[in-house]
Amino acid sequence: MPARPVRPLIRRALALLGILLLVLGTLALVPRLRTPRHDRVWAADNARLAAVRRVGRQVTVANVRNARYRTAADYDVHWTERTVDLDSLVSVWAAVEPCREHPAIGHTLLSFGFADGQYLALSIEVRKEPGEDLPFGFSAVIPLTVNQNSRSA
Repeated sequence: MPARPVRPLIRRALALLGILLLVLGTLALVPRLRTPRHDRVWAADNARLAAVRRVGRQVTVANVRNARYRTAADYDVHWTERTVDLDSLVSVWAAVEPCREHPAIGHTLLSFGFADGQYLALSIEVRKEPGEDLPFGFSAVIPLTVNQNSRSA
């Protein structure tokens, strides 16, 4: 049985490699083509974007979400403004809450504790429209927002 010529095999391998690179490049580029817009109606718990202002060692965060959740769909949201003194920071905690639907991902939070017993927690969250569910691979296709949650000790 004669050996197969090497050139056609190399051409096929290069063609397959080219197709693979094209597909991977497209997958990497598509999410970047969608520019997040803020002129939509958002779910109540993600309706506002945070705004941060710093003057010296004082940081003021507007649109701090303070929500009371009874269930994932039943909650009350109140929006406040918080001013903290960076010199009174006494603790920083990092936490990851696993996602029930997709165990490979989690909700990451940073919680800052202050000398007066106040806490300010920051998280990066999916910004959903009312009734919208999270598709797999959501971070590539849904705008994200940074939310601050506050609580007293």
